[in-house]
Amino acid sequence: MGCGQSPYKYLLDAGQTKYFGIDIVDADKFDYSNSDITPFNGEDIPFEENKFDGVICTEVLEHVQKYQKLIDEMYRVMKKGGTAIVTIPWSARYHYIPYDFFRYTPSSLKTMFSRFSEVKIKNRGTDLANIANKLIVLWFRNLLPSQAWKWIFVPVWVALLPVLGVAVLIAHLSLVFNWGSDDDPLGYTIIVKK
Repeated sequence: MGCGQSPYKYLLDAGQTKYFGIDIVDADKFDYSNSDITPFNGEDIPFEENKFDGVICTEVLEHVQKYQKLIDEMYRVMKKGGTAIVTIPWSARYHYIPYDFFRYTPSSLKTMFSRFSEVKIKNRGTDLANIANKLIVLWFRNLLPSQAWKWIFVPVWVALLPVLGVAVLIAHLSLVFNWGSDDDPLGYTIIVKK
């Protein structure tokens, strides 16, 4: 769902699975050009009930105003016992403007997916990984500035590269050793079964 360029298709064994990708009719406005997808209106999935064993919907729900309708449609097209993997951002920049509407808490996610028989919500990272992510974004944005006068600061950003390296190391260690708070992750992964 919301497959864009179908970046996960290669992970599937074509001899064992059949892939169906869907995205909105206007996906080309976001530099997506994928002739191997089924266009849809962003609400009504154009397939019959109980068709799919699995669904992948990654970083899509924040762009959907009628998110509950789309989740209900996901439920409708899944077979009994089917699994869906859904990811959403928590700490993410405002993106695909103006089509970025929501950030969801685990409490709201439990309600949104309550129709499914099993719902597992996992955080992706902790506040330490989140801080490192923000430092990486800040560093790269300033290393190649868009305004000419800011180029005088490029040597400062190059000198700060070791700080960035330490932040990335701490972020990875935080994932291995579960350091930091789960209350401010990069995002959430929701695994549901029908």
